[in-house]
Amino acid sequence: MLKIGCARTDITVFEPGMGLLGWAYRHNVVTGVAMPLCARAFVLEQQDGGRVAIVVAEVGFITQGLRQAVVDELERRPALGLSDERIMLTATHTHSGPSGFSHVMFYSATSPGYSAKVFGGLVQGIVSAVEQAVTALVPGRVGLKSGRIPLSEPVAFNRAIRSYESNHDVVERTGIDHSPAAIDREMTVLRFDDASGRPLGMISWFGVHGTSVHRENLLLHPDNKGMAAAWFERYAREGLGVPGFVAAFAQSPCGDVTPNRNFSLRRGLTIGEHKDDFESARRNGEIQARFARQLFDSVLPGDALAPRLDAALLTADFANLAVDPAFADGRPGRHTSPAVVGLRMIFGTSEGPGLPYVFAPLVESASRASARLVALAKALGDDSQAPKLPLFEAGLGTKGKALGFYPMNRPFPIPDDADPTVGFLNRSLASGAVDERPWVPQVLPAQIIVIGGFAIAATAGELTTVAGRRLRAGLLDRLKGRGVRHIVSMPYSNTYSGYITTPEEYQCQGYEGGHTLFGRWTLGGHRTLFDRVAARLLVEPADRGSDRGPVPPRADPALLRRWAYVPRP
Repeated sequence: MLKIGCARTDITVFEPGMGLLGWAYRHNVVTGVAMPLCARAFVLEQQDGGRVAIVVAEVGFITQGLRQAVVDELERRPALGLSDERIMLTATHTHSGPSGFSHVMFYSATSPGYSAKVFGGLVQGIVSAVEQAVTALVPGRVGLKSGRIPLSEPVAFNRAIRSYESNHDVVERTGIDHSPAAIDREMTVLRFDDASGRPLGMISWFGVHGTSVHRENLLLHPDNKGMAAAWFERYAREGLGVPGFVAAFAQSPCGDVTPNRNFSLRRGLTIGEHKDDFESARRNGEIQARFARQLFDSVLPGDALAPRLDAALLTADFANLAVDPAFADGRPGRHTSPAVVGLRMIFGTSEGPGLPYVFAPLVESASRASARLVALAKALGDDSQAPKLPLFEAGLGTKGKALGFYPMNRPFPIPDDADPTVGFLNRSLASGAVDERPWVPQVLPAQIIVIGGFAIAATAGELTTVAGRRLRAGLLDRLKGRGVRHIVSMPYSNTYSGYITTPEEYQCQGYEGGHTLFGRWTLGGHRTLFDRVAARLLVEPADRGSDRGPVPPRADPALLRRWAYVPRP
């Protein structure tokens, strides 16, 4: 029998006037709180004392710096019995959470800046959740159940149908925008009970973007996943008589999955089932929670997982990661490359439009001219970034170029007051607060936690539907030798590095492909790294060795002080 501990803490923290994280829209700033944000922790302990911790936080994503700080704090408490391989942090991906807790330039610029207050508050809240879960440990069991949400439930839709249908392994092709069928509708639920059968908590996995609440919003809000958690915890409190029940709604691959399908002429974007975004978030969350309840209530004693835990975490440098030919369409010699943000990213999506499409031909023609020159120089080699048109070379820092020709060590020729992001970048360049270090994380983790015959693969980015399907299928085949029969791939975990699309989707260069930073073989790189993690799990812990890959760089405190958020006048 395992020991199980569940806890929930408040992580509601923000800087008034700082941007909300997700939309990158200058007027989408926080002025108050619509609903509190929470971190929910689940700690499991097997008979020999080995533990794992899973934390689901209601924020946009987990940054590399946030994970480093949380792991540091937990490892300073040896009584907790947790090492970094056994600490898994993930986010619900609400687009109405705080910003300011990243230690890299690109994900700080849209905030704009860094907030020690926000960063410290999130670290404290997450660490406290884990500590409380350890304190709450009691003997119990874990049950597993999965099932498909019916098509009749208006919960999730594919927002990038052209890219989705470009995949060779997609059988049905309808071309219908916002199709409810062109996603994975499977939900997986873990149920936690004490030894007497009294419910303690649950985790649900289902992929749908945290974008029910749009960019006009000015209040912290946990979006549909947070509404689902609140619904389920109220059900447990009132219906089951369990006041301390903890319900977490985590993500599975949803890079191309939206809760929005109805175009609003007045707002110029797609919205949910109601004109009021908060009501749309409530309804969407309720659908997820109702179906999670069905699965939760149907868990039988025979669905209990074996009380056996394991975990492994490896890292790799995605600036130049050799991709196993098995994950590169059988082609040898393929590799990832330093991060490049694609031009298509700035035009956004139907639920969050960016630069008006009327400007697209002008901007793209200038970028294409530059791209042709770059292509000539690489004609004899394999350009893993092609056919991406570059917005800027984020992996090269100030050594990189914007639009393929403009040096990134020079101020951008846009008035600082015209755009807060550009203003922040220009001030950072002028003060020496930005240098040749990458503007995005490039040393990335892949982590797997195993509970009996169930595995969770925590991924450092936004997997699309088919990318997640391929990653999951490969790992399931690899891990069946150690008894794994069910696996979920969980994005927004441990570090954030943009999107992870399939090679076919990357070739389409939509929004998601433009934000797939490491080129066409980004997914192949992640699959290569996860395959190494799986191989590590197939041998005894004593034989695994100590080399777990390159150590991710840490932030320079002096630079962070220069990045400090400055309220707008």
